[in-house]
Amino acid sequence: MFFKTNKLFSIGTLAKMHGINKKTLMWYDEVGLLKPALVKSNGYRYYTCAQSFMLENILMLRELEVSIPKIKEFLQNRTPQGLSKVYALTLSDVDQKIERLNSIKTHLNKELNAIEELLSIDLKAIEVVNIDHDEDMTLLDVGCDATMEDLIEDALKVKTQENIDTLDCQLGAIIEVDSLKNDDFDSYRYVFIGAKPQDSSHVSLHKKKAGRYLRAYHQGSWEKLSDRYREILSYAQEHNLKLTDYSYERGINEDFVDSIDQYITQIDIALEENH
Repeated sequence: MFFKTNKLFSIGTLAKMHGINKKTLMWYDEVGLLKPALVKSNGYRYYTCAQSFMLENILMLRELEVSIPKIKEFLQNRTPQGLSKVYALTLSDVDQKIERLNSIKTHLNKELNAIEELLSIDLKAIEVVNIDHDEDMTLLDVGCDATMEDLIEDALKVKTQENIDTLDCQLGAIIEVDSLKNDDFDSYRYVFIGAKPQDSSHVSLHKKKAGRYLRAYHQGSWEKLSDRYREILSYAQEHNLKLTDYSYERGINEDFVDSIDQYITQIDIALEENH
């Protein structure tokens, strides 16, 4: 609706009409989004009635989280086609945000469940568990002279370079079962990131396959993991369980521990399916 009027609104009056701060209008002027129709010699800004309608349009688009550059582009071409383009692009952005929020929600539920399970864990237990889905992993080869600090640093670099989601950035280590059987508990084969990058052409991938695993926990320093592994090997032998392929280690409470003595490592070792 347009009125034939020459009435001008001061910046304060226009801001009050639209429920915004004068500084917002000053900023819109600065970025070239809505310049006043008149600036008097004393520096006071004045706006027309038509600009009031335009401002309402701008505020609506900002409420929809349309960027300033996109709004400026539309204002230079105020047509149904131009507005349709803005809405289509904004809808695409909204879909991406919904996808991201759903990912965050899934992660939070997963973490809450993990904390609940953690509080009820029997750290002395050794048990067979069924993992019902494959887990994608990005692998880093362990060099002969690499320290754990080096490996963590390399893993975080890969995570950044390959654009792996921070929510999926769970780190762990893999050791071959044959090494364990040979009483070699330090020859780690890989460090893993618990996710697959969007572009996997530059990295090595691995699937921790769904199936039966022998699970145990170790609390404390990594230097004493060998003692826990000997207990696991004895348990497997006593219960006629055949270990195969790899053992997967990952920390499950590293987000809220103050010392290595409190650190809990979860150990999953693959079992042959016919046992």
